[in-house]
Amino acid sequence: MTNPKKINRVDVQRHTLFYSSFTLNTLEEKKYRTEFVVDFLEFTPEDHKLILELAPTLGPLVGPITDAVYEKLFSFDITKASFTEKQIGFSGDLNELEKLTLNDPVIKFRKSMLSKYLVKLVSDPFDDAWIKYFDWVGEIHSYSEKKKYKSSVDFIHLNGLLGFVSSAVSSIVVSADNGWDMQKKLAAVQAFKKFCWLQNDYLAKYHLPKPGSKVVPVIRARTNAANKKTDTLGVSQLLGIGTSFTVGALAATYFFSVN
Repeated sequence: MTNPKKINRVDVQRHTLFYSSFTLNTLEEKKYRTEFVVDFLEFTPEDHKLILELAPTLGPLVGPITDAVYEKLFSFDITKASFTEKQIGFSGDLNELEKLTLNDPVIKFRKSMLSKYLVKLVSDPFDDAWIKYFDWVGEIHSYSEKKKYKSSVDFIHLNGLLGFVSSAVSSIVVSADNGWDMQKKLAAVQAFKKFCWLQNDYLAKYHLPKPGSKVVPVIRARTNAANKKTDTLGVSQLLGIGTSFTVGALAATYFFSVN
């Protein structure tokens, strides 16, 4: 496989094509894309080793982290509303927004998916299976033609919550009484931050407009109750907001559940 850092002139056109395209469907192309980001971020085997070593620290806190995520999602109607739509993998009844609670079956289902993601994060090797999973997580939260139900989570919400969980995990790592010195804790925080951008690349892949497209995707209309006015944000705006939020975060992961 081509090493993006050692790319030669013959490969320049191919290299540029890969990173200007959002329809990379083969495993080779996905690996090429991921290797570029890994190399650029300097996400090393030592970084991933640190994440795996956090299993005893984060493992017992998967439940509380998951609860905090869904409490945050329920604090905004626009993020809570995504749980009123049909979900792949869930066949139960769905409540209306006003009746939806944290004890609803769909929320328990989504929490179980988040828990599995967090466990996978601190236990699985960083291999081709992770690359496929990165891509699947990005696609399952978008308007993909492959999905049975055409529901989607807006990029600004994905990016915002990614930063929220990153901050929470950072605090846990830094304050953990696990025998690590501060230098090692901060190195683990940096590893999580890099992991965040690896996953975030695949979120962007499925939410940004395709090259040459004149259609700019927008997030759901949001109603301002004070003046009954509806505003819509375009991709350029939400990228600015979301990027600022995530850059401020210190570590990485997200609730990636089946949508």
